[in-house]
Amino acid sequence: MYNLIKHYCDQKHAIMSCCFKTDNATSLKPGYLENFLLKVNGKLRGQNQIIMPNVIQELPFKLARTMVMGVDVNHPGLSEKVLSSIAAAVGSYDPLFTKYVASIRVQKNERDEMVKQLDEMVCETRC
Repeated sequence: MYNLIKHYCDQKHAIMSCCFKTDNATSLKPGYLENFLLKVNGKLRGQNQIIMPNVIQELPFKLARTMVMGVDVNHPGLSEKVLSSIAAAVGSYDPLFTKYVASIRVQKNERDEMVKQLDEMVCETRC
């Protein structure tokens, strides 16, 4: 059911979605609900964390000229029908690193950890 919801919401209709298993919500393991709400807040462009003003003053570089980036590759599980791995890159675009833009690519070779189109993805995240 999860894959179906994510496919139609995210890919077909460009609707943000956030799912959880009913048993996880009813058992309320410590931190589960908080983590879920952090994800919802992030998808709604909320700020989950900020850099404190006293820390900003001590930094040896200018935040306005700095971007924080992350890159990862996700591989399909053994039971997945699609065999392609997905590469993603995100980059911050505000001085407090709370707003970001993402770029994704399908990897040409299965289970390839090297992101072949990283230069294009970085350009998308900073432009």
